[in-house]
Amino acid sequence: MPLRLSRRDLLLAAPALPLRALAQAEELRVMVNDVRPYSYREGQQVLGMHPDMLQEMAQLEGLRLRLSSAPYARVKRALLDEAVDAVVALTGPDLDRQGTLVHPLHPVRYLVISLQSSPIQSLAALRGKRLGMARGAFYNAAINDNPEVQFVPITEPFQGLRMLALQRVDAVVSTDFLLAQALKQARLEGVQFAPPFDAGGGAYALYARPQLPRELIERLRSALARLQANGRLASIIRAHL
Repeated sequence: MPLRLSRRDLLLAAPALPLRALAQAEELRVMVNDVRPYSYREGQQVLGMHPDMLQEMAQLEGLRLRLSSAPYARVKRALLDEAVDAVVALTGPDLDRQGTLVHPLHPVRYLVISLQSSPIQSLAALRGKRLGMARGAFYNAAINDNPEVQFVPITEPFQGLRMLALQRVDAVVSTDFLLAQALKQARLEGVQFAPPFDAGGGAYALYARPQLPRELIERLRSALARLQANGRLASIIRAHL
C-alpha cells in the first residue's frame, strides 16, 4: 500500500525539505479584475473587495497568496495561459470550460443604463442599439448571444458612462457593484441617466486551473464556504460599498 502523508506530516517534515520547494507548494497565485470596488492598486499592493476575501481564505488554509490584477479580458485568458492558479471572474460557460469552479464569492445583478433623453428599459429595446460592455465579459445568453445588438468594448463602466454621455453608445451594461461605483465617479455635468433596468443575474466566483491538485481545490472550496456561512464575505462586501 502506498504511503499517504497528511498535510500535518508534511509540515512536521519541513526541516528536511528544501525551503524553496515548501514555499512554492504553499503559494497560491490568483488574478482579479482591476476595477473598483473589486480591486485597486496602492503601490505594489492589490487591495479591494476580492483581495480581502481571498486573503481571509488563504489565512484559513495557511496559504501564501500572490495577487495580481488586470483588465477583465486578461483575467479571462489567465487560466488558458497558465499564468496563475486561479482567477476571480463572472460565472458562465466560457469559464466553466477553462477551469474548475471552486466557489462563488458573491451574487451580482446585470444592469443596463441609458440616457434619460433616450431611455432603454428592456432587452428587446436594445435591438439595433450600440451596447457598451466589458471586453471579454459574459453576462448571459440573452445579452451576449443577441445578434441584433452592436457590442462596443469598454475597459470599465466609468469609460462606458463617458461614452454614453458623448452618445458613442446607446447603453452600457455592467454589474450592480461596478455601475454604482462608476456613477459615484462620473460627475458628468448636464448628463441625466435613465434608471437602469435589470437584465438578469450571476455571480463572481473563484475558478481554478484544471491542473491544480484536487485536494487544494477542496480546501479552497471549504474555506470559502465557511466564510460565506459565518457572514464574513457579506461583511467584506459592506465594507467596500
